[in-house]
Amino acid sequence: MKKNNNKGFTLIELLAVVVILLAISVMAITSISAAIERNKAQQDEKRQALIVSQGELYYDLHKNKFSGKNVACMPVGILDLTADDLKNSDGNPMGGYVRYYKISKIIGNKENVNVSFSYVTDESECNGNIIG
Repeated sequence: MKKNNNKGFTLIELLAVVVILLAISVMAITSISAAIERNKAQQDEKRQALIVSQGELYYDLHKNKFSGKNVACMPVGILDLTADDLKNSDGNPMGGYVRYYKISKIIGNKENVNVSFSYVTDESECNGNIIG
């Protein structure tokens, strides 16, 4: 009597496992890539917030340069930042400006002044008032 002693897997079973592993790999890589892109976007937003924060500090130290101006911009190069602070998540230099915007409202006989800051990359948003 012959004994059938087949040990191992058939070619179909091995191919099925490979296909399943490839599908799982594709899903994982897609998910990881999306997470990396979200992280890069968050890093860039935080760097912009840091740049704006330094612009506010510069304004506090040099308020006399801003007198009489409702809109002005500070080039990021004059701020107290390191070269690494001025690189985006891809390692490219971040140019641009911190835009200062002043809104004055007279309520009764008292002037109410509100100052805001934002990061801009287009010089045309500075109305020709570059500080520094």
